[in-house]
Amino acid sequence: MSTQDIGELGAAFDKSYRKATSGYWKGGLWDGCWRYPSSIGQHGAYSRVRDQLDVRHPDRLTPSARRFREILERLNEVLIKEEEAIGHCERICDRAANLARDTFVSPSDERAAYAGVKADCSALIAQTSRCLADARRAVGLASKQVWPDKKHYGKRFSLSGGLYLAAATVAALALAKVGLAIAVIGFAVTMLIRIVSLGSIRGFDRERGWKATESMLESTKQWLRNEETEMRTYLEGIQASASQRLDDMMWDTLGVLKDGQQDTMRRLDQLESTTARQFASLEMRLSNRIDGIERRFDGLDGRIDRVENRLDSLSEKFDVMRADLQRVIAAQDAHSCGRQVATAGAGASRSASRPPPERANSWGYYSQHPTHRV
Repeated sequence: MSTQDIGELGAAFDKSYRKATSGYWKGGLWDGCWRYPSSIGQHGAYSRVRDQLDVRHPDRLTPSARRFREILERLNEVLIKEEEAIGHCERICDRAANLARDTFVSPSDERAAYAGVKADCSALIAQTSRCLADARRAVGLASKQVWPDKKHYGKRFSLSGGLYLAAATVAALALAKVGLAIAVIGFAVTMLIRIVSLGSIRGFDRERGWKATESMLESTKQWLRNEETEMRTYLEGIQASASQRLDDMMWDTLGVLKDGQQDTMRRLDQLESTTARQFASLEMRLSNRIDGIERRFDGLDGRIDRVENRLDSLSEKFDVMRADLQRVIAAQDAHSCGRQVATAGAGASRSASRPPPERANSWGYYSQHPTHRV
């Protein structure tokens, strides 16, 4: 709020108040008896506003005093609405100043605080606009109470024309018959014309106090317009600062997220390279193990082949043993048959005294020394 504008408005109010409550010749407000015919006994032939400053009841005031009292009441409403709008601005100003000095626990708390200030600024812009609109409406109602500036051209022309006609008549009579009485009448009519000419200035024109009051109300209207513009600009500035802070916080958050994303990408790249190296090492170890297993299987195949060869050799030996056994059996059968033919008793005794062969195979006695007896 501009202190200079308030000082100029206060000076205009003091000037208009002094002029309105001054005397007749200084432009003070007054009423003639024709304006209050029902209360002539109370106020007399005329009444000044300065003489009614202590009257509290509106019905006991003259029209000009009642109008001036209504103007003062409307100006009081203007001041109340202006104080209300200023109170809204001061609260948000203190809140914004404290917000800039506060320390927040987390970025979310700071973001919520600035968002609240931004929303409150939007609400306060609407509230101050309503308050100042009510103040302008009160000033408009006060302006309607100012006594209108009526020129009364018809009345002035009629009065002046009638007096000039009377003066012309007196002049014509003076030309026709010169006398003292006619001269006195002519002088009186001339003076009357001059007095009416002077009286028309004060009698038909409104008091200078109304003009000062009207000028003061116009200054009040302009002051309210300036105040609304200044308050709106101030609140919008706080709102813009809060919005800028929220934008900065958003960009800071995006920067942190971007840095985190880049760090995550670097970690993923490192993890990927580490995993690739581990997989390559694992693949190499698996390949080596597979090669070892294959070599073992190759050795096992060789051993199996050797076993199979041994089994084949054993099978051949078994075949030889089977043939030897068959020959041994045939030889034993032939030997036993020959002994029975020669001598049963002698053969039986020798057969009983001879020990049997140890093994009936290709390594036994009978396979190495075959008997050919009849």
